[in-house]
Amino acid sequence: DAGLDILRIPSQRAGRPVVEVAPVPLNRPQIEESTVQPTGNDIVARLLDAGQLDMIGGRAADGKPFLDLAEHHLDSAEQVLSTSPESAFLLLSHAAQLVASGLLAHQGLRPAPDADEQVTGKAVTAQFGYRFSQVEMLRQRATELANPTSRDSRVTTAEVETYVTTVRLLLSTASDVTGKLRLFA
Repeated sequence: DAGLDILRIPSQRAGRPVVEVAPVPLNRPQIEESTVQPTGNDIVARLLDAGQLDMIGGRAADGKPFLDLAEHHLDSAEQVLSTSPESAFLLLSHAAQLVASGLLAHQGLRPAPDADEQVTGKAVTAQFGYRFSQVEMLRQRATELANPTSRDSRVTTAEVETYVTTVRLLLSTASDVTGKLRLFA
């Protein structure tokens, strides 16, 4: 049919697929992977160099408003937990993002306007340890919940209760740490 030709529908070629394999010389020295892990400062410096984080100063370099709003979201999540676990989870996810943003702000950092979604979680996990990887996990899970037709668009009350405890711990840790943080240099 002439109309199908306009759509440029690809056709399968007859024959076997071709895979090109480049030979590697045997006398080439093996590159050993470094066992030295980059520090949190190294990762933040790389994120700054890559334009994923911006430096800020003045009143914007205060993490307290972020942490206060995170506390408010946590309280609200607990209030709606029994009637709307999905809404409670979204509040928790946002609270975790606020905790991470508060830690960054207190160091004079924030995600760049066109930064990857996971930059905040990546930066705080690198600096403050594995427990802060929950920030990114919650963000990913909230993205799934935002699509009501996906197979993972439901959340249980038990799942939300677990994350209330987790996010409260992150908030507590962040509150303790901010007094010791300085502007990133």
